[in-house]
Amino acid sequence: FSTSQTYVSLLGYNVREVAKLSQQGANQYSLSRVYQLRENVMLLRVAMPLGLICFPLFVFLGGFIFLPPHFSFLRLFSIAMFDLWSAMVIVFTSLFFSLLEQRFRRPASRLLLYRFLL
Repeated sequence: FSTSQTYVSLLGYNVREVAKLSQQGANQYSLSRVYQLRENVMLLRVAMPLGLICFPLFVFLGGFIFLPPHFSFLRLFSIAMFDLWSAMVIVFTSLFFSLLEQRFRRPASRLLLYRFLL
């Protein structure tokens, strides 16, 4: 719970700082600070969906590690689901990461697969 509070407060702080610095006059320090804050906002916006997608991996791995050996079917099913979900996370992130952020759409649009998706 505290992690999500920290995440939301950090994202809100970065968005407010970008808005405040964008309205002020530009000098070298404020420009580099605005770019850094925009980068932070972009990473935080990408981190939430990625964290939600990766959460089941920890559940499946925990099921394999913490279930007793006499639950062999559930343990093997859990590790098989871990492998399947890992593959799905890799495919999802490689295909849709560029759709989450505007900055990645232009270079990705040169690829035929992304042109089909966009």
